[in-house]
This record gives sequence, C-alpha cells and structure tokens, in this order.
Amino acid sequence: MRRTSGARLHGPLSQALHEFEHFIGRSVSLNHLESRPHFGGESWPPQYEARGPSYMAYRGTQPPRRTLASVTLASEFERAGLQWRVFDPGVQDLSYWRRRFEEVKAQKPATVAVCTTFIVCEPWLRALTASIREILPDTKILIGGYYYAVNVKKFLSLDADVFGVGEGEFRLAQIVKAVKGRGRLEDIKGLYIRQPDGTLLHTGHAKQ
Repeated sequence: MRRTSGARLHGPLSQALHEFEHFIGRSVSLNHLESRPHFGGESWPPQYEARGPSYMAYRGTQPPRRTLASVTLASEFERAGLQWRVFDPGVQDLSYWRRRFEEVKAQKPATVAVCTTFIVCEPWLRALTASIREILPDTKILIGGYYYAVNVKKFLSLDADVFGVGEGEFRLAQIVKAVKGRGRLEDIKGLYIRQPDGTLLHTGHAKQ
C-alpha cells in the first residue's frame, strides 16, 4: 500500500461523508453511540464487552464476509490461471487458522500469502507465521499489506520468505509463478527476499 494513500483518500472520503450527512439530515459517526446508523433496529457496530459471552455469541452468528483485499488478490490468481484458496473469515482465534492449514496440508500448497492490511498486531502475526511453518514446512510464506507502513523494521523481521511492498495485486501472481519455477523473484520489483543466511535481498522499488 502506498504510504500516501491515507492523505489521498481522507479528503474525498470526508467530503463524501459530509454530503451524505447533509442529504439524510443527520450526523453519522461510529465514535458516538447516539449517532451510529441502525440496521434491523440495532446500532452498528454493536457494543459488547470485549471477549465477553455476548461478544462471542455475536461473533458466532455473523455471516461470512469477504474483504476487498481478498477479492482483488484472488481475482489476479484467477486471471493468471493459478489454483488458489482464500481464508477470509474476519476475527478468528489462532486455533481456527491452524485447522484451515491442516485442511490444505495434503495439497502441499506452494505458497501462503498473508495480507496485513487489517492485522497490525506483531505478536499475532508471529504466532500465525509460526503455525504455518509448523504445519506447512515446505510452503513459502509471502507477506504484504499495510503493516509495512506502520513499522518497517518489525514488518521485515517477521518469519516470511518474501515481503511485498506496494501494490500487491499487480505482482502477487508473478511472485507465485516465480516460486513455482516460472520466473525469477529477483526480477520482480518491490520485494524483500529472504536469503539462506537470513539476510534480505531488496529487488528495488516498484513503480507506484
């Protein structure tokens, strides 16, 4: 993700929200309970005690969702003729992910790509990559997403084989093809590639 994306989006989104509020004649703010929108008679997002019984019950009843990131990246795999599978369940415990990795273990996936756009918790990311290493030891781990813009040093210290910086949807299929022997990772710009000695090789800056 571009580091300037926040600045570029904030102005237009703020203007759009202001125009929408003017159109409906009321304020829409997720930060103030009295101003939150209502769906089906209930305010959104709901207020629950973190990790309490009501929160867990609410989470268990939510329908499956797909983030725009997963749809976009999967579409690129489809266009490239690659086999893929998306796990995008929203908030789930690590045990959920371990079960999903066990499900695909027999298929021996070439890569597992982790998008950090909605995950910027370093300990959780480290636990996730550790689970991948344990269950899928021969699989290459690819990591990209917004966490790079949050903390470059911690992002690059995660246990991964390839780190993507910039617009992943334009390069992810290329990366997977290279891992499968249909190209060279070194020829793809905007990557940090883990070397056998643990160091990182930077392939240069990708065009923005």
